[in-house]
Amino acid sequence: MHVHGTTATEIGQRSMSFKQNISRTIKELEDKGIIVAGENKEDKRSERLNLTPEAKEFIFETHVKLDQLQEDYIKIVGEQNWQIATDVILKIITYHENLEKDQHNK
Repeated sequence: MHVHGTTATEIGQRSMSFKQNISRTIKELEDKGIIVAGENKEDKRSERLNLTPEAKEFIFETHVKLDQLQEDYIKIVGEQNWQIATDVILKIITYHENLEKDQHNK
């Protein structure tokens, strides 16, 4: 999600998901207090979805913890090995994302 919110359509396009799945997920996130729907000034036909303050705080805290973990891992394996491991994992993720795109386009 963008800092200034996003729409269900934008989420669907980025995640390559069907509108029904996105609508269901949005409803669940609203019910859990993670996102709120508000007015979309750019397009009155849709709503702008925003993270709640609690969700933003959770994400911030998670980033802090992830940064600390990364620092710990670098201390254990060294900067070069960490970079190699990260590059390999990202290539594997990209491979699987492309597989999903190919299957989705069939």
